[in-house]
Amino acid sequence: MGGASFILQLTSYLTSLNPLRYLMPENTGLSRSTYYSQLQRNLPMGTFSWKVSSFQQYIKNCGTGDIFYSPRFTIPQLQSTYANTANYDNSPHISQWRLKVFPNGNDTYDYISAYLEAIQTPYEKRHNIKVRPAKFKLFLEMVDLNKNPRKNILIDSDTNHTILEHKFEFDNDESDLGYRRLCLINQLFPDGNKSRDIDLIFHVHFITCDDPLMDEALNINQNEKFFENGAFADVGFILDCGRVIKAHKIVLASGSAYFDKMLQGGWIEGTAKIIKLHNWKYETFKSILYYIYTHKLVNNDDIELLKEIYINSDMIGLVKLQNLAKMRLVQLISLDNWEQILLFGWEHDDLILKTCGLDFVSSNYPKIRNSDAMKTILDTRNIEWIEELMAVAMIKI
Repeated sequence: MGGASFILQLTSYLTSLNPLRYLMPENTGLSRSTYYSQLQRNLPMGTFSWKVSSFQQYIKNCGTGDIFYSPRFTIPQLQSTYANTANYDNSPHISQWRLKVFPNGNDTYDYISAYLEAIQTPYEKRHNIKVRPAKFKLFLEMVDLNKNPRKNILIDSDTNHTILEHKFEFDNDESDLGYRRLCLINQLFPDGNKSRDIDLIFHVHFITCDDPLMDEALNINQNEKFFENGAFADVGFILDCGRVIKAHKIVLASGSAYFDKMLQGGWIEGTAKIIKLHNWKYETFKSILYYIYTHKLVNNDDIELLKEIYINSDMIGLVKLQNLAKMRLVQLISLDNWEQILLFGWEHDDLILKTCGLDFVSSNYPKIRNSDAMKTILDTRNIEWIEELMAVAMIKI
């Protein structure tokens, strides 16, 4: 079955998808390069979408000042139940939130009011963190179930163009932020029939949160002069290609828990002066060591090398290096490589790389719709990937 036929068979289903959740939000006031560069400090980002079915019933049955809440949600979104517990309890980069909604307004008439609340995580409690800063946007979509049950309508409002910035205080019950006048109720029922069945979708898009631990710019490393310097080197690594890289045990052990265990944790390699490493490419391993010595990503724009750095830094626990490699990939995306980056993001379930790739598709679809790169993605026959791709592509169709 050809790619074109496959797309046609998906079209009727894809019209019901919400493409907004795959894209960089509009009207952030940021260029695409600035938007993605904000992720370089390993900051939690993401979008929470909450669908409230038959919202007209809340308007009918609630009085002014009555409240209901969204489920609690984490940013970034967590996947498996098992991973949720471990990551949520131990990560400084996972935050928890909920939305507070007044269907008939908070001390105002004929408006929906909505506010974002921060919920203190176990990590924040253990480390006595009492404030969490955030930047976010809050906006609405509607589904008119009587008129067009398969079409989401973005509610036009001045709030769509506003970025909110706030420091949420966990000890302060009033430390929420949102809009008293998020949406005029009459916008949902222009014909005045407030019994018409509608679903309302609340979106919270987090633009950036300050790193709770440290600023990367303050992390100044003094070991750069010893990189690839044989002076005082006390260990060597021989790779499958036969090449040897000399290094310093104290630098490796202090810069990486992986090498700390290897060199002084009882591994057989810990007593060897030359350690054999299998399944490592020379340039990849050299780039890993360069980061340990300098806390910088190697100055190389080779896509395959950056993907190798991403994979191997994850394997040995260098999270910040993995994020640096990720952000370099984001900066390099182009007509020549967009499908490589998007496929890589899908394969590794990386939200930032997937968002970057899908945003590029949305912005450049007329140029790439008949390209070999597009055929490469269609040939994967991965239904979920192709659904996401076509959801953003349909904006330009």
